[in-house]
Formats: sequence, structure tokens, C-alpha cells
Amino acid sequence: MSNSTKRTPPQAYCAKCGTIFRSISAVNSQCSTLIAGKRCKGWPRSAVSVGDWKECESCKAEGGLRVPCPDCSSGYHLARKRV
Repeated sequence: MSNSTKRTPPQAYCAKCGTIFRSISAVNSQCSTLIAGKRCKGWPRSAVSVGDWKECESCKAEGGLRVPCPDCSSGYHLARKRV
């Protein structure tokens, strides 16, 4: 798989529900994810450092660009502890 089909790593994650965000603009605003019809009460945190994300082994960071990945939705998994 060429690098051109790989997604770039996400920029943030919700500390409460684990939702990932592709845009850093999600930081400092309440999470937009709905859980059982209610908005998550978490706040996205920045995750832009080297080592924050690990490439998904199943899709090799393609993350559903061609076919949905059964293991991720972004091509990456959070590599650091969720705080």
C-alpha cells in the first residue's frame, strides 16, 4: 500500500468516550458524540505528539478509505494512556 492512501493521524481524542477527532479545532470544546441520545460530557484533548497514535495493523492506516476497517475508524489507535 502506498503512503498516498494512508490517512494522517488524528489530532485529538475525547478523554471520556474515546472518540477521535481529525481536527485540532475539537480541543477546548465539549465532545460532540451522542451516547444513548445524550451528548458526551467529555472534552477532547490534543494528541499531536510523535507516538500518540499507532497505525492500525489491520488496515495499515487506510482507515476505511476504500473498505471499512473492522478494527478502527481512522486508521490509527491511541497509543498513549487516555487521561
